[in-house]
Amino acid sequence: MPGSARIFCCIPEGPLTLAQAAELLGTGIKEFRTQLTKNHFATGVARQWADSDGSTRVRVMVYKFQTAQDANAFGAFIKDIFDRATAAFESESTVTGIAVSACWATKKRDNNGDFVGAGYGLRGEIVVLLSAWSPDRDAVVVATKGTMLRQYGRLS
Repeated sequence: MPGSARIFCCIPEGPLTLAQAAELLGTGIKEFRTQLTKNHFATGVARQWADSDGSTRVRVMVYKFQTAQDANAFGAFIKDIFDRATAAFESESTVTGIAVSACWATKKRDNNGDFVGAGYGLRGEIVVLLSAWSPDRDAVVVATKGTMLRQYGRLS
């Protein structure tokens, strides 16, 4: 979390349960829970914050699976969701420096006036998922890619 950032919403502290991990992924909780179970979700943590003026908000979720194959399968599931949602999202390609990654941003603002960014990266049995919201589409892309790269670097 950047030094000037502030927490904008409460999320569970400590390790996440399977139910909490599915809920943080958003709508379609039943499908997410099924995929987390099928791909042997082991544990996870999540953090979210807003920049100093509150206009850009970020949520990072780090999920650990029993094996790298499980993580790859869950990552492929996430990628497929966004790749199929071409009416709302467009690909912003991979995140430079993360071999297995993808990043998307909405084409239009949501009901709150924000663009939404999403991304994922894989390393071994770890999947890093990120969401960002901002009224500035470029800020969403920068926040998504930049935060993904910083969080991924912490896995080293």
